[in-house]
Amino acid sequence: MNIRVSRKVALSLIVSGVFLLSAVSIFSTSSFATSPPTFSAGVNISNDGGNARFPNVQNNGSNVYVAWTEQSDGIFFRSSPNGGSTWNPPTTSAALHLSPSDGVANYPLIAEYGSYVYVVWSQTPKASEPAQIYLAVSSNKGVSFSSAILVDSDSTVAQTTPVIAAYGSTVYVAWSQSSESWVASSTNNGASFGTPLEYSTLHEPQLAASGNYGYAIADGKALYVSSNNGGSWTKFTTKDCCGAEPWIMASGPNVVASWETKGNSSKIYAVSSQNYGATWTTTPSNLSPGVNDSWAPMVGISGNNVVIAWRTNPGGTLSQEYVVTSSNAGKTWTAPVNIGITSRDNAWPFTVAISGNTAYIMWSEKVNSVSSSTAWQTLVVEGTLSGTTWSWSTPVSLTGSNPTLGAQAEQDIATGAISSNGATAYAVWQNNATTSQIYFSAS
Repeated sequence: MNIRVSRKVALSLIVSGVFLLSAVSIFSTSSFATSPPTFSAGVNISNDGGNARFPNVQNNGSNVYVAWTEQSDGIFFRSSPNGGSTWNPPTTSAALHLSPSDGVANYPLIAEYGSYVYVVWSQTPKASEPAQIYLAVSSNKGVSFSSAILVDSDSTVAQTTPVIAAYGSTVYVAWSQSSESWVASSTNNGASFGTPLEYSTLHEPQLAASGNYGYAIADGKALYVSSNNGGSWTKFTTKDCCGAEPWIMASGPNVVASWETKGNSSKIYAVSSQNYGATWTTTPSNLSPGVNDSWAPMVGISGNNVVIAWRTNPGGTLSQEYVVTSSNAGKTWTAPVNIGITSRDNAWPFTVAISGNTAYIMWSEKVNSVSSSTAWQTLVVEGTLSGTTWSWSTPVSLTGSNPTLGAQAEQDIATGAISSNGATAYAVWQNNATTSQIYFSAS
């Protein structure tokens, strides 16, 4: 999987007295037909007094992996072999420290495949030097990691906001460099990387992988496919693709890319391929007819089932969270359904996670409609698939009225993420304390 960090540029814990969070009492014009999920109380997973930020979570079954940054203190990581019941290292001990000791580290993302776990981030080797892209690799499900390596040896230009995708022994890493998008690949589980390719003169890189195929996208008309594990890339020029802030995901032969068009009349479009990117939709599908000011699509895919979420009217009480689905890998789409809280500031969707017949969408939302309010919470909705129809629950607050758990206000960088294993979801978010911490909750 790949999780975006730049917007511009399940379990119940087995301890006594666990408080289970339920759906908040909220209303929308949507028709909610699925019972809301129940989540465990948030657990402080960073728990070290450092200023922990920008968490990411991935899982392989019940193996759960969480990474975050503490900037000048580096990149940190914990894993759980049992869905978060216990952690390695335990939360009473220091987390694994993955990054070199110098400079400032940011924007960690995780990819996993089999027993391998990959963590990528951007870091200044020293405070006065340009940021570079680093990668640390675990071959034992996150128990231990190799020393971090540089993905690209060019240290003359700042490299930021990396993204990552993995399949088999192949790992793809892309990043922004001088507002351009670059991609490099490894066919030996991240031990070494080939020569990077500049595939777009614009930023917002994103990646996906399936089989021997890699997919790279960025702002503008940059949609590239590799059929040989990143050995070479072919550019596809599809009509009006690929707008701004694109997102791409793959499952088997199916690939779906989505983007926004920006401005007050911004729309959400998507193209798809059902043959590993050999051919693509001739004309992009407008996913947001009648829903203007739509931004930041987030894609989840599993087999032929696709879910795309986005938000409207950024930064005010008119904002709303919308979702569309496809049961034929993007050939056709349902009408958009609003799933957020009305008259609130619903923020960018963090992640869409699909596993089996269950999907989860996560975002942050201002707790009330008062413009001066600074209180935010983390929301999750659950979708269940019956035949070809998705039904959605009311949003669940993972933070509730507990100020300790309160969510960080909306930023241009994701401050939360969610992944899933069937009907079990694993969520992480950055709280709003002056010295922020990373919290974990599961359904």
